[in-house]
Amino acid sequence: MLEARGGLFVTELQEEKLRVMQLLIWTAFAVVLGALGLVLLTLLLVLLWWSEPERLITALGILAAVYLLGAVVAACFVRKTLSGKAHPFEETINQLKKDRECLGK
Repeated sequence: MLEARGGLFVTELQEEKLRVMQLLIWTAFAVVLGALGLVLLTLLLVLLWWSEPERLITALGILAAVYLLGAVVAACFVRKTLSGKAHPFEETINQLKKDRECLGK
């Protein structure tokens, strides 16, 4: 019985590790895309005050919008993932409670 519970704990530990790594990757993705978007937006504002590079302004505007949209999507994913699972190792804890109840009878 203890071996089964240990196996369950190891499995949940691996799942939690994957979840944390996924969160770190999506967070880094959101930060990088947000930074790129802000840099391009700044460059866009500078070029808006310049003379005639309409094509470049349009391209920078589209790129800035795409990067910022990607940052928002990644940030929403991180937020959803963080709020999705309340307690790590929940199943292991539940199984240990059941075991304690069975042994207590």
